[in-house]
Amino acid sequence: MNKLSLLGTFSRLLLTDTRFFLKALYHYTVEAQGRKIVQQKHGFSKGLPFVELLEVVPEIKETLHHYTFLDGVSRITDMALLKSLCRYYENCNYLEIGSLRGESLINIADAAAQVVSVSLSSEELTQMGYGNFAPMANLFTRNIPNIRHVPHNSMTLDFSTLNQKFDVIFVDGDHNYAGVKSDTQNAFKMLRDENSVIVWHDAGNSYETMRYEVLAGILDGCPADAKPFIYRVTNTLCAIYTRKPLKAFYPTSPQRPTKVFDIEVTAAPFTM
Repeated sequence: MNKLSLLGTFSRLLLTDTRFFLKALYHYTVEAQGRKIVQQKHGFSKGLPFVELLEVVPEIKETLHHYTFLDGVSRITDMALLKSLCRYYENCNYLEIGSLRGESLINIADAAAQVVSVSLSSEELTQMGYGNFAPMANLFTRNIPNIRHVPHNSMTLDFSTLNQKFDVIFVDGDHNYAGVKSDTQNAFKMLRDENSVIVWHDAGNSYETMRYEVLAGILDGCPADAKPFIYRVTNTLCAIYTRKPLKAFYPTSPQRPTKVFDIEVTAAPFTM
């Protein structure tokens, strides 16, 4: 399609599909603004550097269950990373900011002593126009003894009321800039000590790319001295804050595999 023909098609779509156009323009605008913050304000011209998954967790031998392969669920390697991280801490305290059905929570409960979930209540979901999601809230985690649900908007919650600190914190709430920045600021306040880690979900649109709106929220929300210790994790959609010495790099695309995974999939009907 030549440029003149494309311009004509664009003009017709602008008039006939305005809502879709404005939505796409909004997403382009916030992503472009995020890229500007990451590259120009924070000096990451290529986005965050990567670290190897098997350097972060040298051994991954995890079994996942209650995995739905539905929209909104973390990827298999994301959950395996979280579950493996929790095993490095004796009596691990785990905090998750933002969950829905609870796929990650019910899996982490196998590896952590205490699991705390801060997520929108059913009432808040309805008030914000997401009432169709309300029946899915905590679908898998309503009767798990070591999971505590805190039904509250993370942007207005006083996190000190949780009355505990955490070894592993997973930020997977509102993915717009303001939400990520607020959740990041709170997450750093809730770390137990210098060995604790924060993992952010959806730091990339794919395994090898950056999601700049999320990265901008992370970098604007973190303490200045934490920036050198925040990375993307290979083979996941995650970013991580860790003081563990790691070799950071920028991979070329397409990447040549440095590891392979064995996965066995079984499926069974689910009813409540």
